[in-house]
Amino acid sequence: METYTLYFHRPDYEGLLAKAREAFPQARIRNQVQDGSQKIEITTTSGFLGRRRFLDISYRQREQPGYQLQRATCPVTAQLMGMYNFVAGIEAQDSAVKERLLRKIQTINAEVAISLGPDLSAAFQEFLQQLARDYDAVLFANVKTSLNKTGVPQFQDSRFRNIMDAEGSTGDGEINIQIDSKYFDGQKPATDAQLARKAATEALLREKGIRVNTHLPCVPDAGETNLRAQETIIERAYALLVTAALGAGVPKERLDGTRKEFDVKELSPEEDRYYQMAQLDAKAVSLCAWRYESLNVLLWALGLVKDLAYPEQICDVDGIIALMLRQPRTMMTFQSRPRSVDEILDALDQTYRMHWACVQARLEQQAPGGNLNADVVYERHYALNWLVRYQEQDWDEVTTNT
Repeated sequence: METYTLYFHRPDYEGLLAKAREAFPQARIRNQVQDGSQKIEITTTSGFLGRRRFLDISYRQREQPGYQLQRATCPVTAQLMGMYNFVAGIEAQDSAVKERLLRKIQTINAEVAISLGPDLSAAFQEFLQQLARDYDAVLFANVKTSLNKTGVPQFQDSRFRNIMDAEGSTGDGEINIQIDSKYFDGQKPATDAQLARKAATEALLREKGIRVNTHLPCVPDAGETNLRAQETIIERAYALLVTAALGAGVPKERLDGTRKEFDVKELSPEEDRYYQMAQLDAKAVSLCAWRYESLNVLLWALGLVKDLAYPEQICDVDGIIALMLRQPRTMMTFQSRPRSVDEILDALDQTYRMHWACVQARLEQQAPGGNLNADVVYERHYALNWLVRYQEQDWDEVTTNT
């Protein structure tokens, strides 16, 4: 069996299905919706008692087609952002080719994953090339396939020529970038404030010796950001205090008293599951204990922690505990001075780009630059995304795309 993936700009499932029926008029073709994708199954048999071949197509498209990848608003966009960041991190033989490939990825709206077997027949190859040509697609070819015998995954053009592979080697493949005019409606370019924030962060990262990915998009503009309400943040802070203390080994009986004294009711489903466990396993202990870092961010956002320190070491756990337990909950509300949207976005922009550097360093089995503590950065990113309502995700579902 061989696998390929086509990526293109113009969503067109019905057209794709029509092309399959036209290309294989004698084949058995079934289409259905499965696991959020539209599936097309093509089965052919050549001659009496002939060889049976199959071609399975899984089609997905962005919920809001466009020509930019500003935010991961759906699974396909999240996948494309991951691809974009992967390509951005490659040291390319030809930087101009890499730049055009990155621009192409930004315009992608549809993903077509293809599995075929037992091998790539002439008819299947012709159909694959027709799709690539008709949709001006980029084809991602895995290793050990008929169209890629190099041993390195490749991005190929409609003639199956290498554009750039995963190691940065470029070929003579062509990249055409065409954008449907209707997608320009409603698409907003980055504001001066967003660009200035991005530039300031990149300057800071360079000063600290942290790897910079200039292709990462801007974080949202202040005018489009609706922060969580103060009381919602305070309730989440107490829930994190209980969860982190659970991971630190504080007895359940003592935590029951803390929950009652401070009226802590809103544990998330995942937090409540941990709380109900007779004994936490090693993974749960780690996940819970690290929540002190997320809690530190929320207290900073409330103005109760003075500075969000450079993330090279863990926060002041004892200070956080004392701050929250030495006074009644009503005083927390009274003393809070929530920070501005711009302050939150500044912290998010820095953390987002630091997190990319940490992830890239891990993939390359290196230590992140700037003496960053990757776990602290992750927890900080998690809390900040929740604060700005990233994709309107509840606490347990928060994602930290880089």
